Amino acid sequence: MELIDKETNRLNEILTEFLEFARIKHTSFSKVELNSLEAEVIEIVRKHPSYSEKIKIHKEIEVSPLYILGEENQIKQLLINLMVNAIEAMQEMGGKLSIVNKSLEELESYYLEEGEERNKNWVPLAIADEGKGLSQEEKEKMFTPFYSTKKQGTGLGLPIVQRLVDSLNAHLEFKSTAGVGTTFVVYFQRYKPEKHISIEEFEISQTQL
Repeated sequence: MELIDKETNRLNEILTEFLEFARIKHTSFSKVELNSLEAEVIEIVRKHPSYSEKIKIHKEIEVSPLYILGEENQIKQLLINLMVNAIEAMQEMGGKLSIVNKSLEELESYYLEEGEERNKNWVPLAIADEGKGLSQEEKEKMFTPFYSTKKQGTGLGLPIVQRLVDSLNAHLEFKSTAGVGTTFVVYFQRYKPEKHISIEEFEISQTQL
């Protein structure tokens, strides 16, 4: 009975992640405050079975509100998957999980190909662990559905992350060194309020036509 219960839970986890992977829909974009969302996700991750006192969460997060363009539930799921992946990598030995909001200048090794002139359009968020890191083969297959090196892994956590990143029109980059750890950097679209034209500005523009 214990084995049946264990396998039922395992299959339920696989089915849940598969459904999450399959049902990601077109994103309804809106203004999202990233820092408060990060705080919620951190509390969720602290309740995860893989989290322990051996793992320390270190935050370098801007104090002022940070607004991005996206869909709140999708962003939350993306962050949960990345952070759970990080704590699972440190489950045996422990270590530090870092969540960092910094400018692209401070994350200089993660510049996008388009260059520094696009800094104002992106909000980078780094999630770094001190786990065992990834081999070259693992790096090449990490986003392949159902590929996993974990005994209880479903192999859908990172493929879901990639699907969510694409849906949010964001960017994802990573670094990993065996024996050192892994860092993911997500570049979210910066929220820009629409400019509203006053009646006076509209009348002036009409007279210039």
